[in-house]
Amino acid sequence: WKVFGNDTAFVLKSSASDYEARNFHSTQYADLCFCVGTCSVATNWFKVANIARSPYRLLQLPGDQLSIINVPGSFGFYRAAEDLDSLGLTANSHVKFVLDTAANFTDSDCGAASFDAALVGGGTQEQFATNHAGQPVSGDGSQLVFDSA
Repeated sequence: WKVFGNDTAFVLKSSASDYEARNFHSTQYADLCFCVGTCSVATNWFKVANIARSPYRLLQLPGDQLSIINVPGSFGFYRAAEDLDSLGLTANSHVKFVLDTAANFTDSDCGAASFDAALVGGGTQEQFATNHAGQPVSGDGSQLVFDSA
């Protein structure tokens, strides 16, 4: 196997902000091509993968929608049929609530932020993940819901 990028990661950019990068209308696809030999020669390039970027769209849930502080509720994401096996939109995925008082967190900030048990009623991050993992609730798998129960 071969690792590209040394100790850094590739970033697929499609928009100026993190919000815009997740809120688009349909799945976006990008091909990953690999070069063997002289990369200026077209016949040395080979398609090795197809990467799908899935939009994250919040559901409008009936009943106890998570919207009021100190009131239990649920929230979820809509998954289009072509996104049912997308990374991060599968059953048992997890969420983490973090305080962002300046409303300027990036992906890195969210990843680095510590789990705050006070925001979700106590317990550890592992307990929260076990008790509130995302579960498909519709027969067609289009709704992935994180429940407060």
